[in-house]
Amino acid sequence: MSTCTYFLKTTHRSAAAVLVALPLSVHAAVCSMDVDANGKIEATTDGLLMMRYMLGIRGTALTSGALGSGAARTAPTEIETHLATPCLQAGWVAQGTGRLNDTGVTFGGEATSGNNAGCTGADIAQQDCSKGRDVNPALNGATDGAVGFSFTKISNSGNPLPVSAALGTGPNDWACTYDNVTGLMWEVKTVNGRRSQDHSYTWYSSDPRYNAGAMGTANGGTCGDPGQCDTEKYVQITNATSPALCGRTDWRMPHAKELESIANFNGVTPAIDAAWFPNTPASIFWSGLPDAGGVAFAWIVDFGSGIAYSDFRSTGYRVRLVRAGR
Repeated sequence: MSTCTYFLKTTHRSAAAVLVALPLSVHAAVCSMDVDANGKIEATTDGLLMMRYMLGIRGTALTSGALGSGAARTAPTEIETHLATPCLQAGWVAQGTGRLNDTGVTFGGEATSGNNAGCTGADIAQQDCSKGRDVNPALNGATDGAVGFSFTKISNSGNPLPVSAALGTGPNDWACTYDNVTGLMWEVKTVNGRRSQDHSYTWYSSDPRYNAGAMGTANGGTCGDPGQCDTEKYVQITNATSPALCGRTDWRMPHAKELESIANFNGVTPAIDAAWFPNTPASIFWSGLPDAGGVAFAWIVDFGSGIAYSDFRSTGYRVRLVRAGR
């Protein structure tokens, strides 16, 4: 059973609140209650293992007589490591800093005489332009991102770079952008090559833990790797390529909320800070989040507006990979 989290964003064009429902629990958590990894959650095995662990029992005494039929995780050390892992959505926001960016909106909507560009007056005291990082002078410097955003450029070899660094293929050239607020590192798109801004991919996941009951559409996009133009294969190819993108091999598809966190609602076409995310078309990007309400759908973010919604997995859209940490 999936659960939904609702959050509000304010758009630049209409200043209307947009309610987006995200089925968050469809992505398997690191702390799955299937402790012995046999594909079942059973009280007499998984439940017993958890109870023994909480009582401080370790080693063979932890696992003796408590493993289910077909268990793939059997060694006491493996069980202990699994149970010691914090209950996080694998690789998603909680494994960054756990914080989300502000929306980027700096004006007040629906004031007494239309939009209030100065963000002043009692009518808009509780709106986004009056709250958060956007209005804090200490957090709102222009050198590391627009309004309340804060970014660091990362080189192909994985090292922090000065603001003046340019995109390129050399080890000391800019290739990724690290979000200092969320703790997430993002792929920067290019004008050509494998990471081209023009490439499209269909949504596909062969892992039943992450696809909400349907794999999607394999190789339905248009990209630089013939026969590999879907989201799963793009992740696999990126992580297998040497040298590794920004020195890392744990790139993945983003959660929809992560992807939306870099949308700047103070601008459109594209709704993103182009100084830190160049070569971003005002187009749609896939998230890694399936829509549990319809197995043919998955969540997307439209960077023409910054709005998240779901669409058919068979459609060819852009991809921007992410990973947690610098």
